[in-house]
Amino acid sequence: MDDYLDYDELDADIVYTGKSPYDISQELFIDIYKRNLWDYLNSIEWDTWCKHETPEETKKRMAEAERKTHPFRKFF
Repeated sequence: MDDYLDYDELDADIVYTGKSPYDISQELFIDIYKRNLWDYLNSIEWDTWCKHETPEETKKRMAEAERKTHPFRKFF
C-alpha cells in the first residue's frame, strides 16, 4: 500500500474508516485497479531484497558469483 508513507497514517485511516489493512488492500485491488493483478503489484513499492531482476542482471550476478568462487580465481 504505497499510499501510506508511515504507519501512523495507516493507523489513522483504519481508525477513521473502521477498515482493516486487508479491507483497504482489497479496496485498492478491486475498485482502483479493477482486479488487474499486475497493475496492482506494480503499484506496490517493494523492498530491494525482493526486487525482480532482468535476465541480463541475473546472468551478470551469476557470472560474478562464479568468478569469485572458482577454484582458479586467483589466476583470472
